[in-house]
Amino acid sequence: MEKIEERNNELLKLKLTTGNIVQTLNASKKRLNRLIMESETLKGMIIEKQALTKKVCEEVDSIEVEKVKVKKANSALSKQIEESGMPEVLEYVTQKATANQVQKDLLNYERKVEISEMEVRRRRTQMRTGTQGSSRTGTGRTGY
Repeated sequence: MEKIEERNNELLKLKLTTGNIVQTLNASKKRLNRLIMESETLKGMIIEKQALTKKVCEEVDSIEVEKVKVKKANSALSKQIEESGMPEVLEYVTQKATANQVQKDLLNYERKVEISEMEVRRRRTQMRTGTQGSSRTGTGRTGY
């Protein structure tokens, strides 16, 4: 009977050890399943990020191509502006101010000419009226 009891104790120890091992195995399985699911989620995220990276790279490439085109167009337009003989802004402002001053001067001279013509007409009229009413003595000028 001693042997039976020994064997029963041994069997009991094995059952306890087996129970502990089964619990550890189950915990490890749960942990493994959780890690596998996390791994699958991360793989999906990596695939999304790679697709996004590829799309961004394509956009960057297309923007660089467009940048080159715009630079060429810009240089062509700059060259065209230089060749067109268009004045610089400051030069244009100066020319415009000079043109306005010349216009003002022209108007002033036209007024002066009108005033001079009126004075000539007035003096001629005075000379006619002055010479008709009196005998000609002197130069013919009346008071001037």
